[in-house]
Amino acid sequence: MSVRSFFENFMLTKTKIAFKIRLYSIQASILLKVDKAKDDFVTFGKVDKLTKRNLLALKNKNLILLRKDKDFWKVKITKDGLLEVLKLHMVESDELPANEVCLLVFDIPEKFKKQRDLLSKFLTECCFIRIQKSVWQTRFDCSDLVFAFLTSLGVIDWVRIFSAKEK
Repeated sequence: MSVRSFFENFMLTKTKIAFKIRLYSIQASILLKVDKAKDDFVTFGKVDKLTKRNLLALKNKNLILLRKDKDFWKVKITKDGLLEVLKLHMVESDELPANEVCLLVFDIPEKFKKQRDLLSKFLTECCFIRIQKSVWQTRFDCSDLVFAFLTSLGVIDWVRIFSAKEK
């Protein structure tokens, strides 16, 4: 494969990630800042109109919880917000060496159908290719990010992540 076709494939794959917010935007930076606090509220002091508009937009997209407390804004990330943060981090993940793939295999029980469907949607949005119904692969080194997502979903017991070499 030529360098040009490799680069074009790489960029096409990376841009397939579906975001609710723009990459490298003010909203993205707010989400990343709030994500660092995990379960706690992050306090923003007096905010300008632009930041306020972005905070309200994130709230309307159900990515954050927002409380106004006198002159301060308290912000906490939601589960949808965590999903969006994972997608933001996926864009920054490195490509695996030639002929290597990250392989994800799952067998999630029917009573966890909602989580299974959410996992499939997440994998589709994050550059994974479906090989079989419950077998997915990607060329990017994102096993830590996917592991974090699986843990938050509560389905880690039924999922295996492998690093594999293609022949």
